[in-house]
Amino acid sequence: MRPILIAFGRALLSQLHIRMLMLTLLPFVLSLLIWGVILWLGLQPMIDAVQAYFVEHGGFRISGELLGWLGLGAFKMVIVPMLAMWVLLPLMILTALIFVGLCAMPIIVKHVAVRRYP
Repeated sequence: MRPILIAFGRALLSQLHIRMLMLTLLPFVLSLLIWGVILWLGLQPMIDAVQAYFVEHGGFRISGELLGWLGLGAFKMVIVPMLAMWVLLPLMILTALIFVGLCAMPIIVKHVAVRRYP
């Protein structure tokens, strides 16, 4: 049991090192900046396309009836932006994970290997 606690303590100390904390935040900040620019430039055209699809296929009628039945009729106004964001959310998460894998993980592995496993 003692070796497990020692290993856990070492892992905790390594994770709380300032370099490791910065390496966990950096990919997410980078992803946030990239998606901020993408959304600034392209969110409105995407919302317009989703709204045109809804108008063309009667989506507002269907969603209005469903939301009215649930007592959430006020949400009819935000259904199109919410759908656009639900489509983009997996891409945002994937981008952050790719940045973690490409930018942070090699440095983290090197840091742990040098400090704990020479």
